[in-house]
Amino acid sequence: MRMSTITAALFCVWAGSATAAVTVSEQVLQSGQYAKASCKPDPKDPDYDECICDADVRYPQLSGISDRDAQDRLNRWFKDEAGKAVCDGDKMAPSAKNASAPAKAHMSISVHYETTYSSDAILALKFTDWAYTGGAHGNGSVIGVIADLAQGKLLSPGDMFSEKNTEIANRVIYEALSAKPEGEVFRDQIESRKGAFIKDGECQGCTLTLTPEGVHVLFQTYEVAPYGAGNTDVIIPAKYVSYAAVSKALKEHKR
Repeated sequence: MRMSTITAALFCVWAGSATAAVTVSEQVLQSGQYAKASCKPDPKDPDYDECICDADVRYPQLSGISDRDAQDRLNRWFKDEAGKAVCDGDKMAPSAKNASAPAKAHMSISVHYETTYSSDAILALKFTDWAYTGGAHGNGSVIGVIADLAQGKLLSPGDMFSEKNTEIANRVIYEALSAKPEGEVFRDQIESRKGAFIKDGECQGCTLTLTPEGVHVLFQTYEVAPYGAGNTDVIIPAKYVSYAAVSKALKEHKR
């Protein structure tokens, strides 16, 4: 699930005769190895040291939005969310590492992102985080963000789809998941959520992001499929998007 990061991306689009540019610059909130003070590893698990944490936490910051208040609101949210996924403790100096000590697995935290859609009005990002806290493998999650840049607003599924189009989106999701071969999905989970993958304006066990093809419904690991399947992805065609600014941006993108 680890994604390559974007060091800096500049997106320019034509709006009439003027060019509007939004710059997405990567910020590093935490990088390196951290140690918890007064922490002692569990002697029952000699291969894992929970007192040491390897961090690589990155987040975007936007510039070029004409409404500075809107820009500041989005940037604050990005930074605050990244701050929820950091290692505890103090950063270790490289010289503090004991090269002669037996190799052990450490706690690991990683947060990366990629831009999936950008215009002068709409920006969509996909964040992936991964954490290892011992055991056979780590666990990750994905968070889609669709932002109305003019409003400085993060759009919810309730914003993206009207009541009627929510019903259509749920049908599209059900049909796409049901068509997958046996063993690639959890049939009981699909049937139990039929008609309610998106419910009360929220994505149940899933998140939304955007590409020129439409809205992607990304399910978290284990929600509708085994771990090895990763984040199951279902695309809702652009014609079912109800939010005016997103619908307009997608139509203009195809011209």
